[in-house]
Parts: sequence; structure tokens; C-alpha cells
Amino acid sequence: ASGNNQTPCVGSAITNIVFNLTNATGASVTTGTLPAGLTGTFDLAAQTYTISGTPTAAATLATYTVTATGDCGFVTADFSLTVNPSSTIALASGDAQTPCVGSAITNIVFKLTNATGASVTTGTLPAGLTGTFNLAAQTYTISGTPTVAATLATYTVTATGGCASVTTNFTLT
Repeated sequence: ASGNNQTPCVGSAITNIVFNLTNATGASVTTGTLPAGLTGTFDLAAQTYTISGTPTAAATLATYTVTATGDCGFVTADFSLTVNPSSTIALASGDAQTPCVGSAITNIVFKLTNATGASVTTGTLPAGLTGTFNLAAQTYTISGTPTVAATLATYTVTATGGCASVTTNFTLT
């Protein structure tokens, strides 16, 4: 099969997995259940069985068997697929503060899932403030004490991971 053994992300279309058949009258996945959002289609005229779609949920590594049937019995072929979960980010606490120079801010905490990193990607934090990514806790925390005055600004925090990066905004004066 072409395109087999993929590791797509939730929400990203897979590359079609195409099984070329000969003298088949039908075909289907007979071992395993395809991840949500994926389907298998038999095309009698083209003599193909195609797995396609966009996974809507994560799935652990699994091996699936496609069985083609015909007048002379059946044949099988296997393929493997893992669907990786998407990263998420959400502001958990501390948005829209107006701290004073020399006074510590209330920590601004972002809750992440499936992230391997995070950082401020739009805007530069005022002097004295830093951002820290905690892989185990899946958080990104902005903390510190501003040492200079700053005007109202909107910042973007981006979480990165095995799948597409995701962002969220927060404001600080």
C-alpha cells in the first residue's frame, strides 16, 4: 500500500493509504477500527481500497488489516497508524494586570497540553519579567517584577509540540 505507516495529528488530513487490488469484489478493514474521521472506500472499477480523511481524535499505535475478497478467496495486507493529539493552550490566571514598577506581578499562568515548548512570540516582555516553560506540569508562567514602565500591550504566547503550534493572547500595562 502507498502512504501506509503514518503519524498524522488530530485535525490534519492523512495522506491517502491506497491498496492496489486485482480481481477483488470487495475490501474492508477487518482487524481494528479506524480512528474517528477516517474511512475506507472500495472502488471496484479502479480495483483499489483507499483509507482517507481527517482524524478527529487521538489514537495509539495500532496495526490494521485490510482484507480483499474475490471469486478465489481473500488476501490481506496490514498497515499501522498513530494519530497524535494536538497541542492546546489556555490562559489559566493573571491576565489584564496593571502592575507598578518595582512591584511583583501576579503570575500569569497558561495551561498547555501535549506541548514540548512555549514562549512569548509577539511582543517583548517588560524588563524584569520572564517566561518559564514547565514540561512536566504543562504550564508556561510569566513572573517577576517590572523594572521599567510599559504601555498597554497585547502579547502572544505560542505552545509548540508534535503537532501544529497554538497561540493565545494576554494583555499587560
